[in-house]
Amino acid sequence: MRNYNMTYQNNPNRIYPGSLIFLLLLLFSLPANSRANDEIIIKPHLETKPRTHLAFIPHYQTVRPKIGLAFSGGGANGISQVGVLQVLVENNIPIDYIVGTSMGCLIGGFYAAGYSPYEIEGLLADFDWSRILNDRPERQTLFIDDKQARDKLLFQIRFNGLQPVIPPAITPGQQIENLLTQYVMRANYVATQSFDELRIPFRAVSTDLITGKKVILKEGNLAEAMRASISFPLLFAPVKVGNMMLVDGGMSENIPVESVQEFPVDLVIAVDATTLLRRSHQLNAPWEIADQVTSIMQRDRNQKSRNRADFVILLQDSMRTNMEFGNIDSLVYLGRSAAAKHIENIKNSITQLESNHTDDSLGEMYHIGRLINFPPNFHKLIATHNPDQDNGLYLTKREIEGIVNNMHESGEFFRISAHLTKNENSNLCEMEIKAQAYPVLQAVRFHGNQVLETALLNEQVKEIIGQPIFPKSTESSLQNILKSYRKAGFALAQIKRVEFDFDTNTGDIYIDEGRINSIIIEGKHRTRTHVILRELPLHAGDVYNYDKAKKGINNIVGTGLFSRVSISLKPKHDGVDLYLKLQEKFSRVLSGAARFDLERRARGFLQMADENIAGLGGKLTLQGLFGASDNGLRARFSVDRIFKTYFTFAAESYWLLRERKTFTRENNDTFGKYDESRVGAFASVGQLFRRFGILSAELHIDQFNLTEKTGAGYPIGKFNINRLAFRSIVDTRDRLPFPQRGRFASFFYETSIKSGINNSSFVRTAWSIESYYTIKKRHTFHPKFSFGTSDVTTPFVFRYYFSGPSHMYGLRDEQWRGRHYVLWNFDYRYQLFRNFSTSGYLGVRYDLGGIWEGETEKLKYRDELKEAVGIYLGFRTFLGALKFSYGHLETGVDRFYFSLGYPL
Repeated sequence: MRNYNMTYQNNPNRIYPGSLIFLLLLLFSLPANSRANDEIIIKPHLETKPRTHLAFIPHYQTVRPKIGLAFSGGGANGISQVGVLQVLVENNIPIDYIVGTSMGCLIGGFYAAGYSPYEIEGLLADFDWSRILNDRPERQTLFIDDKQARDKLLFQIRFNGLQPVIPPAITPGQQIENLLTQYVMRANYVATQSFDELRIPFRAVSTDLITGKKVILKEGNLAEAMRASISFPLLFAPVKVGNMMLVDGGMSENIPVESVQEFPVDLVIAVDATTLLRRSHQLNAPWEIADQVTSIMQRDRNQKSRNRADFVILLQDSMRTNMEFGNIDSLVYLGRSAAAKHIENIKNSITQLESNHTDDSLGEMYHIGRLINFPPNFHKLIATHNPDQDNGLYLTKREIEGIVNNMHESGEFFRISAHLTKNENSNLCEMEIKAQAYPVLQAVRFHGNQVLETALLNEQVKEIIGQPIFPKSTESSLQNILKSYRKAGFALAQIKRVEFDFDTNTGDIYIDEGRINSIIIEGKHRTRTHVILRELPLHAGDVYNYDKAKKGINNIVGTGLFSRVSISLKPKHDGVDLYLKLQEKFSRVLSGAARFDLERRARGFLQMADENIAGLGGKLTLQGLFGASDNGLRARFSVDRIFKTYFTFAAESYWLLRERKTFTRENNDTFGKYDESRVGAFASVGQLFRRFGILSAELHIDQFNLTEKTGAGYPIGKFNINRLAFRSIVDTRDRLPFPQRGRFASFFYETSIKSGINNSSFVRTAWSIESYYTIKKRHTFHPKFSFGTSDVTTPFVFRYYFSGPSHMYGLRDEQWRGRHYVLWNFDYRYQLFRNFSTSGYLGVRYDLGGIWEGETEKLKYRDELKEAVGIYLGFRTFLGALKFSYGHLETGVDRFYFSLGYPL
């Protein structure tokens, strides 16, 4: 503990140049306890640095004990530290320094950046931890072709040459870093250099995996520092910073008391949210075993940290593991309850520290017989001393200094001091309070603002125009200016300095909006520079905008070429340098998928791909399809974007062999069975609509060969069909399977160029649209409408079909065929549960539709439409969707369905 000595001289720093300011400072530069003609002057005991730079006239805090807060790790249990922070703030316990480890680093970092404890509780409640741990690029960030490819994949194995690349963890941590960056960049205080620039000086504890040493992060990218501190091995990939590989700080100092004591602190409050050892039934996953081993190794070190602290607030929930992030309210309550037990002792310790000094003169007693100019609204400061009209008031110097300090801390006075004059004929003293009011702010001038208009900024300070320049109201208004910039996405905007002209009572606010000087790419190996920069909607000369930076990060991650993308900013004299930090994936990848259902049985595919041909982001894929009823080979080349345009290109050749069936219309009986062999190729040129849509023109060349197996209901023979197709797709669904929000719409129009069946031509077109709406995160409504029509000359292989359960319940696979169809589906789904690895759903769907062979003008749609209803139980698993369904068709047919895997 630091020896706490108080000195008594006023701050000699000047406010701003000028003769009036110089005279004022000269008048108040006397020692805090000075004598002038038997007059004793007692002034506030102030710090040497202003409390904040957001002030027209600097305001200095009174000297008091410095308090450091050590936030520990603890996973989900660490969220309870938010409750501790709430209680400390509610009881006006000052916090001067914060050091955080792991989860404590998140909470401490957010508070240091300007969030209130209650805002932090809201942020953590909004965290979707299962989505963070199941880290994949957001589906909305992928191009259409990549969405369709990813929705089918069961696994991926990347190769460095011929050697498989083993992932360092379950998740690369991109999702959590994106989320942390979002919150950090929207905070009022953004540190571009040192974390001392934050509202409260902050440090993040991490561990270098290479040297095994503790690393205290005190500068750089705050979100990256927080991400490094929570990087628990096997769960999150290490963060590469320079030559270091940073992982969870809990491995080196889980309760960072020693790190806090590197600050000049007088009192250390340690918050211990470390979890108890797991029980045997809780040791299942590899990371759970690793966590148990780490916890065992930390026990002695944790106890030493507790012993070094002045106060230890212990937070342990014996029923919860560090991976159970539900019911955050109970965690916050746990923290509040534990902190409340220590508050009085903490306050008493602060009081003791304030009185624990060596200046004995402060104990000198004065008999005050008369108070002069004592502000009425501060009478409560002397009421506790029981003033007596006859005998006066007895106060020590320490008590008088405390009164003056309180008046100063109120922020109502520009200058304040107590003047004691002894009566020559008695021991009585007169105490006069001499106070100088703050000047009135008459006008404000802004300098350096370009992206936000002066009129908008004036709105943020209008409340203080015509009012005295009180520190609190001034700081609040200046923070509103920063909030306006943050709301517009300009995260680096800062108020560089504030000045006040005493002659005109005008304030000048100088703003640095954070203009980008240059963009530097780090970590790029194979990928061409233009492939990266075309995805970043920021350029040198732009004012840095976080919304654009976030979009750029998501776009670059969405290319699939990088496992980690982040942005660091380094200030320069003429702006900031933007460092785009990348971790490039190995481009050669083996992937596969599998599916089983009762109709087509088992099937799957394996494919080998190079996802970054020539560093241009082009993909070359070779695929083999295997199954009981489906086999094939494919070779595909595609480019999502041609140079810097949004034009896209794809070409594919393939051979497919499928066993197909025909059915009687009235029931589910199989009418025929045949093999369909298809050899062909296609080329496509399209225009992308950002990440949500595509409009393309396609040329298809196909040769079909249908061979008989049993029954009838199908043609036999070889025939060639060449087609020209125009296709449009819009896909904003958030995920597959079981989307919660978004829309999918598709349209195509195609015409044959030359048909192998009597050289007749045909035209067909179809349109489909579906939407997903989720209420209260559990209730999902899914309406869908689709329609298709074609010529009477449309070949058998290109006729539409209905399958169960995807189109209508009660049907078998491709049971109904025709040249025209219309279909309505309405699906309701309820989410039963959701956690890190899986989720469960119960749903019901109503179907209304029909499919016909004849000419449309002869159809009686009302008579031909059929109804069906079905229920299903579905689960999202690592193998894909597991689904049990039961459906009833109005013709009297009932059918049970089962499927597992991704759609192929």
